Amino acid sequence: MSGGDLSRSPFSPFIFWIVRIMRIALIGPPGSGKSTIASLLSSENNVPRFSCGDFIRGANDKYPWVKSIIGDYDVNSGKLADPLAVCEIMFKAIDLELAQTTQNSKPLSYILDGSPRTGYEAERYLSLPTHVAPSLYVIFSTDSEVCIARLSTRYLHRPSGRTYNAKCPPKVHMVDDVTGEPLEVRGDDDPDRIQVRLDQYKELTYEAIYQILSRVNTSTSSAINSNFDVLEINDDGSMPPREISVHISRLSRLSKELEVLRRMYVGHWFIRMYIKDGLATYKVTSIQKTIRDLPLLNPLDAL
Repeated sequence: MSGGDLSRSPFSPFIFWIVRIMRIALIGPPGSGKSTIASLLSSENNVPRFSCGDFIRGANDKYPWVKSIIGDYDVNSGKLADPLAVCEIMFKAIDLELAQTTQNSKPLSYILDGSPRTGYEAERYLSLPTHVAPSLYVIFSTDSEVCIARLSTRYLHRPSGRTYNAKCPPKVHMVDDVTGEPLEVRGDDDPDRIQVRLDQYKELTYEAIYQILSRVNTSTSSAINSNFDVLEINDDGSMPPREISVHISRLSRLSKELEVLRRMYVGHWFIRMYIKDGLATYKVTSIQKTIRDLPLLNPLDAL
């Protein structure tokens, strides 16, 4: 399957209802653009965005309940927080959102910005009930050179999570486009810490990706989440983040439509999106087929 508007399908009359249910987990190395895209998905679809890093940075004022969980962890150290603490923070955020949506008789929706990051976290997400767990995992495959170039010129709007860099700069230097508030440089975006974070991603997050891909159809309990799809984005850095977010929104809706066909045809969907020279092409297979030859680690290198 290639190009075009993937939201067009025989089930298109149901898209208005489907778009209201969006539980997406964005996974990728530092500098892959996932936070920028998560912010776009959140604002354009009116869905909350959850970032563990943002929760920790706001522990002293905006999210005081995080302080008792995270202790004296320094978010600017370049090191990953304890996976148990990360899960506690993220699951509490999901629980709070679930309580609110249940009260308002709405389905749970959220965007996970950078979670899960370890094999342990992936196992925890995969054990959530289907109506709570992510329905689409988006995996960014971005070259280290692109990531380093983005991070070394990155500016952050902390309240919203919006980020800018040399390729996608703010309209006014160091000023947020939306609010007019000042931007800042993250403390862990210096070259040495960037490399530490990229190395940690390869060491720990590849295991999370493998857990996600290999977990399909292994559960014997209907209460355990086994209804999810995977989108891998092979990004050369040439497509604007807003266009990528539009593709993800469409594919998220499509994955819900494909759920109608899942048990009749191919099972869970593995959708690969290739971005080259600003254009996107797609390849769709089943996850079962995709994982046959995967090694224990570095799964995306084998695809």
